[in-house]
Amino acid sequence: MGGEYFMVTYRVDGDDLWHAYTFPTDMLETRAAEFGLDPTDVDQLLEIILYEPHVQEDSDDPDLLHNADTIAKARVALLKRIADAKGNGQITGVTGQSERTAAGPAMTVLDDSGVDHPLEFLKANVRIDQGHYQVKRQFIAKVREKGEATRAVRKARRDRVRARKRESAEVLRDQLLGVAGDPTRQPPLTAAQPTGSANEYEQ
Repeated sequence: MGGEYFMVTYRVDGDDLWHAYTFPTDMLETRAAEFGLDPTDVDQLLEIILYEPHVQEDSDDPDLLHNADTIAKARVALLKRIADAKGNGQITGVTGQSERTAAGPAMTVLDDSGVDHPLEFLKANVRIDQGHYQVKRQFIAKVREKGEATRAVRKARRDRVRARKRESAEVLRDQLLGVAGDPTRQPPLTAAQPTGSANEYEQ
């Protein structure tokens, strides 16, 4: 494991537990690239990152990033989930416990928050690399393109299956009715069918 990480201790309103949360220092670039967000809006990106652990998600949700038809649709859904999780609440942080660390054979502290609130510490240490941001956007675009092609193939397969089922149902209906498209015709009697009354089929 390599790279640099932030570690912050905080909690959100409505949660009595303190959370020590560690995430890569380039995670803001990643979220901005994934959802088409402004990479310079550090406040919004930090809010998303710190509230994400408190959001319940269903992997089958059609509005999740890799399920949604468009990034715009996924972005709207993400911001709504974050807003719902936040409500009117605020993030409460533990002053002096936030760190920026380098991961290697051991975690090495590169900087600590001193007397700063976690959010202030993060804002002061966040660095958005526009080159990395653009590379991530291109990569995500390629991933989504492949995903869209896969979804198109699956949809075509489902459509073919549904079409075959409809055709089979129509063939069976025609066999039972005797004449295609004539729902007034009764199926022909067979030896296994009860005949009922003499007037039953004289409609």
